[in-house]
Amino acid sequence: MIASPSHAMANLTEEQTLHFREAFALFAKDGKTISAKDLGSVMQAVGQTPADDLLVSMIKAVDTTGKGSVDINEFLAMMAAHPTGAEAEEELKEAFRVFDKNSTGFITPADFHHVMTNFLHEKVSLEEVEEMVHDCDVDGDGRINYEEFVKMMLPKH
Repeated sequence: MIASPSHAMANLTEEQTLHFREAFALFAKDGKTISAKDLGSVMQAVGQTPADDLLVSMIKAVDTTGKGSVDINEFLAMMAAHPTGAEAEEELKEAFRVFDKNSTGFITPADFHHVMTNFLHEKVSLEEVEEMVHDCDVDGDGRINYEEFVKMMLPKH
């Protein structure tokens, strides 16, 4: 659920609000709204890269007029609801720590299988997990390091 515009302002620092307003102004062709298709460019300008399907759902959640564009208050509400780069990175670090149960800096197939079956309640075999790890294992050491984990978790463009 996207926060209301007034609630959004409370969740953003003055610096964030100013940064988002400046980015919005760069793309607001009429000075008041940005089109849905330009929203991705605005978000990239403020360091965020949501997948296209996420952009569509974000627009639908805040576009109260149904015109396919967002005004500054709708944009600020959206940005308050979407994690910043630092928040997203912290979420990824926490997720990595969950999988890296022995704090080795790596996720082994056994670690991955343990979390998948015991916490996420996914019915996967160790062989299936080994294949997933292999697909993400860029350096070929048989386990996933943090950089490989981030690549696996971030949306593909």
